[in-house]
Amino acid sequence: MREHDLPLKGIKVLDLTHARAGPTAVRQLADWGADAIKIEVPVEKDSGQGLGGARHGPDFLNLHRNKRAITLNLKKPQGLEIFLTLAKDADVIVENFRAEVKHRLGVDYESVRKVNSRIIYGSISGFGQSGPISKRAGVDQIAQGMGGLMSITGLPGQGPVRVGIPIADLTAGMYLAQGILLALIERNQSGEGQWVHTSLLEAQISMLDFQAARWLIDADVPDQAGNDHPTNIPMGAFKTADGAVNIAASSSRLWNRFLEVAGAQDLAGHPDFRTTALRSKNRADLNEVIGMIMAKRTSQE
Repeated sequence: MREHDLPLKGIKVLDLTHARAGPTAVRQLADWGADAIKIEVPVEKDSGQGLGGARHGPDFLNLHRNKRAITLNLKKPQGLEIFLTLAKDADVIVENFRAEVKHRLGVDYESVRKVNSRIIYGSISGFGQSGPISKRAGVDQIAQGMGGLMSITGLPGQGPVRVGIPIADLTAGMYLAQGILLALIERNQSGEGQWVHTSLLEAQISMLDFQAARWLIDADVPDQAGNDHPTNIPMGAFKTADGAVNIAASSSRLWNRFLEVAGAQDLAGHPDFRTTALRSKNRADLNEVIGMIMAKRTSQE
């Protein structure tokens, strides 16, 4: 798709974000063609080596690609005045301050709405815009733990394990970008803007998906399963003679195809492995058998 064909061409976004979740939302909008202007704090107020890394490092450049920038001190009257002037012609504002900070600075939704009733105002917080812990700062690591993800990640009995990417930050950013798109569509009908917000904790809980459904519907508390799938067997990583391979043979059809490729058709009639339910019940024994088969082969084989 050519640049002038990008779907958000002509949409102006003011980016008040920092760290990762907020910048992820704006990055998505910018990738879709929006004109994103990053509002940066004066250099002496910016650590420059925070969660986005060095200014010209790969992480920072990746987070803030396709954006322009302007430096404003929002704590000064002149800086706030310039920001509100920019806001008059903006379509979207995105921020991820702690819940009360935007009000203290005078850049909250109600303040901006006074100069631009069509503004779509997007917010990401750690734990919501109201409530008993809304004023806490949000960090991906904490959201992963409080949201339940760390309890189902890692090897059985290992204890809580963090996922290898900042998944709460990333998903909160993507959810907010989607919400902003819906708000832009709704604005075409109503002519009015609105405040769209999510949180790291909300995003993380939503990502538990079927694991959360197990608890909500059956009161079943999911356990750590390592590389195994919680319900489908065999599925996981197995060592070979020169490395490792990933196997996903969850259905009976895939199980039979796997046995054919592995030269282990004799397992098809094994009394412990004949059905999906039996393979799940006897997963430890099955994984041991598959491990012995794979160890005799190279990864290419």
